[in-house]
Amino acid sequence: MRLENRAFVVVLALLISLASARADDLVIEDYQPVGAKKPATAPATQAHDNSAPTSRPAHDGPLPAEGHKLLARLAQPDLTPEERQTLVGQVLAYGQAGAKALQAKCQAQWQIKSKAYRILFYQEAQKLGRSKLAEIDKAQAKTWQDAVNAPRREKKVTKEVLHDQAGPALEKLMEALVVRREEVLAVEAVAQRRRELEVLEETLDRCRLAAEATDKQAPEQAGGEDEGDGPSPPAVENGAGQGELERTEEVLALMGTAMKASDRRLTDANYEARRFLSHEEFAGLLYLNVVRAILDLNVMRIDGKLCLAARDHSKDMVEKKFFSHSSPVTGKASPWDRARRAGTSANGECIAAGTGRGAGAIRMWFFSPGHHVIILGGSGRVSLGGVGATWTLMTGG
Repeated sequence: MRLENRAFVVVLALLISLASARADDLVIEDYQPVGAKKPATAPATQAHDNSAPTSRPAHDGPLPAEGHKLLARLAQPDLTPEERQTLVGQVLAYGQAGAKALQAKCQAQWQIKSKAYRILFYQEAQKLGRSKLAEIDKAQAKTWQDAVNAPRREKKVTKEVLHDQAGPALEKLMEALVVRREEVLAVEAVAQRRRELEVLEETLDRCRLAAEATDKQAPEQAGGEDEGDGPSPPAVENGAGQGELERTEEVLALMGTAMKASDRRLTDANYEARRFLSHEEFAGLLYLNVVRAILDLNVMRIDGKLCLAARDHSKDMVEKKFFSHSSPVTGKASPWDRARRAGTSANGECIAAGTGRGAGAIRMWFFSPGHHVIILGGSGRVSLGGVGATWTLMTGG
C-alpha cells in the first residue's frame, strides 16, 4: 500500500534476541483485534414452523414419483417463502425418504451457492477496502504509521510508548482502513445471497428434525410395539457448516483491506494455508499481516513447516507444564532445533498464554517490547501454532 507518491519503505534488519522476548513482558488477557466490533446479526429470513410434519406415510424405500415432482417444484426460482415452506413440508411428509432426498438436494445447492457467495463477498470486501483507502486523509494516515513504526526504527520500544503512542495510532489506522464483516453484509447483493444460504440452512435443519422424528416413530409404524434394539435409520446431519460461514466472512472481510498488489497476491496465496491451520491460527496470522500491510510493511508468507514446529512447542508446553523458549524435550531444546526438526529454519520466536484467540495473542505481543520487534520486523516467513490458550509464533528469513 502506498499512501504517498514517494516510496514509504521501512527497511528493518534486526538480529532477534530471545533474551528480549521474556515471558514477564506479556500482559495476559484476552484482547480483541484493534478496533473490532461485534459481528452484525445475520440478515433475518422468513419465519416458519421448524417442526416436523405430525402425520406422514411410512416410506422405507426410495422417494416416490410424487415426491420427486415436489422436489422439482422447489427448484423454481420464483417461489414465495410461504410456497417454499409448504413444499418443504410436503416433501418431509414422506419421512426418511423425503428427508434424505431433500437433504441431498440442499447439500448440492449449498456447495454451488456458498462458493459463489464467498467469491462475491471477497470482491465486495475489496471494493470497500479500496474505497476506504481513497477516502482516508493521506497525511493523517502517515502520521499514524510513523507513530507505530518510529519507536522500532529508533530503538525506543518501551511498554509506555507502545500503550500510549503505537497502540492508539494503530487503532485509528485499523478503524479507517480495515474492512468489517458487517460492512460487507450491508451490501444488498451480498445480503440477498446470504439470505438464500440461510434458507438452505433452515431447510437442512428441518430435514434433521424430520429424520429424528421418523426415527422415534419407527417402532409404532412397524407394529405398534417396541421390538428391541434393531437398527434404526441414520440421522440426517446438517452439513452446511453452520458457524463456519460466519468465520469465513470475518476472514474474507479482513482480507479485503486495501494493500499493494504484491501483498495482495501473497495474501491470496496464504489463504490456502487454512487447510492445515485451525481457524484461530489462520485468523491470527491474517490479522498480523493486515497490520503489517497498513503499516506499509511486507506481508509475510505462512510457512507450513514452521507452523508445525510452533504448534508442537505449544503442545509440549501444555502437556509438560512449562512456559519457556527452552524445551526440556530431547531434540527440541531451542527454537532453532524445533525449526530444524520440522525441515525449515527460524530467526525468532514468541510465546504467550492466556487467550484462546490467535489475534489476541498477536495483540499481546504487539504491546510487549521484545515481541513487538519480532512480529513487525523484516522477516519474510511466519507461523503460529496454538493449543488451547497457549501460543507460539515463529518467524524466518
